[in-house]
Amino acid sequence: MPVLIPTMGKVFNAPQYNAWMGTSYLITNTAMQPLYGKLSDIYGRRSTILVAVFFFMLGSLLCGAAPTIVVLIIGRAIAGIGAGGMISLTMIIISDVVSLRDRGKYQGIVGSMFGISAVVGPLLGGVFAEKSSWRWAFYINLPIGVVSSVALIFLLKLPKVAGSAREKLARIDFLGSVTVVIGVVCVLLSTNWGGNEYDWNELPIILPYCIGAVFLLAFLYIESRVAVEPILPFRLFKNQSVSAAYATSFFLGGAFMGAVFFCPLYFQMVRHLSATNAGLQLLPLVGGMLVTGAGCGILISKIGRYRPFIWAAMAIFTVGTGLLTLWDEKSALDIQIGFLFVVGLGLGGSMQSVVLAGQCAVGPADIATVTSMLSFFRTMGGVVNVAIGGSMINNILLKHGVNPNDFAQVYRNPAIYAIATRSVFQMCIAWPALGLLASFLIKHHELRRTIGVTRDAKPNTEVISEEKAPEDSLEGKIEVPNTDEVKK
Repeated sequence: MPVLIPTMGKVFNAPQYNAWMGTSYLITNTAMQPLYGKLSDIYGRRSTILVAVFFFMLGSLLCGAAPTIVVLIIGRAIAGIGAGGMISLTMIIISDVVSLRDRGKYQGIVGSMFGISAVVGPLLGGVFAEKSSWRWAFYINLPIGVVSSVALIFLLKLPKVAGSAREKLARIDFLGSVTVVIGVVCVLLSTNWGGNEYDWNELPIILPYCIGAVFLLAFLYIESRVAVEPILPFRLFKNQSVSAAYATSFFLGGAFMGAVFFCPLYFQMVRHLSATNAGLQLLPLVGGMLVTGAGCGILISKIGRYRPFIWAAMAIFTVGTGLLTLWDEKSALDIQIGFLFVVGLGLGGSMQSVVLAGQCAVGPADIATVTSMLSFFRTMGGVVNVAIGGSMINNILLKHGVNPNDFAQVYRNPAIYAIATRSVFQMCIAWPALGLLASFLIKHHELRRTIGVTRDAKPNTEVISEEKAPEDSLEGKIEVPNTDEVKK
């Protein structure tokens, strides 16, 4: 998406809305993620992920057909609602059908695909913008979504969640859902506006923060005292490994978006590359992610240890981000390729290893919740860092007499934009470094080679797990070897 923002800003002659094209998607994506884990427990994994795919396709359709910038922004927001569930639900489904010991391989592959899509997607968008129409950058999601839906319907075989519609409806934490969505949206709005649309001390920034704080406090009260099945059980924060995984995921997400969002802008605004070529420059990052994403997953499955891989990857990520600060308006191509490859190595080795660490630390009844919350914190970190980085770039441009809303003026001053992006990359070093520190608090848990069927204490609810859940959440468990034969 970053490579298309300048193009669409010019098409609709509305550069002042450039930020909204990205933030509308990120806000709804982030706000919805805490809900998907619990909804999949209640209505089943397949039904929930199909709903997520539907919203993503609907939003993509609206974006492709958008006659105005406002419709495009609304479409991006709707697509974000769907995207918020697709990644986390994929990880949840993997946890249902694969043992902990083998999970690293599959989650590593999925994590690599997530990273690749974050790079290749904008690249294809740039190709469409230059060779055909930017609208096809959104329309292409429709046939892919149809194929995915057909595969989910006919190939994904999971136990159905029994119970009447009324029983399932009664289990939904409506109060918690409403308060967390409103609270997160308000906080993210202020975070994205601050330093860009308004100064940090202006009322449009302070007021949403205050409203968001009230709703988030109400959410915490509801989850601790009111909700029968809370979206975010407080007892999970007492688990050191879970809390550490949440923190690591937050900082990892900020570091990830710092690279994926600001690097293409550097290539376009500093090196004056086309949207397509700007996307091509990120291919070394994809290569690094493929190497460590799949490689670390295989090694984790072989030796049964995941913490050393997290630590090594976060350290490499920190070094790679530091190398990006050496870029200027004259940096050679080989330097750019090498530095991005190092960043990719850190990303691929850490992203899904952190998810595995969080899943290992809880019983089966909490895996969906922990997985969706890890995705939430990762996206939240990305949104916060993009907002901070965008504010820094605008402030530095203004300091040097360049209007950040005047595309032509910014384009004529690549050296100043290089100074701005270098400052952002310097700030971004803190994100993987803090993630590394947080990851030291993750404890080791055994990666078992068994999967099993667990029945939740709630009426007629089935999940699949690999270790015993809290006694108050289970009626019984059947544990089976990790083979095609199921022993009962």
